[in-house]
Amino acid sequence: MKEIWLPLPRNKKYAVSNRGRIKRILRGPGAVVGRVLKPWLCKRGYLQVDIGGTYFVVHRLVLETFVCPCPKGTRKA
Repeated sequence: MKEIWLPLPRNKKYAVSNRGRIKRILRGPGAVVGRVLKPWLCKRGYLQVDIGGTYFVVHRLVLETFVCPCPKGTRKA
């Protein structure tokens, strides 16, 4: 399967792939363009990343980018 990258709807400085990888796509202070973020497991067992000081679970970022926004009232990371 070919990896497809699309800009993250909530933060245009990052892109997410259909394989669940997140990378920086725009320059900024201390940022390296093209660097893929390293996810870690949160307490509930989901992969999680830190984007601008806020934690997001990776599967939700993929959902929001490739399918549709997450339903209102659902739990966050």
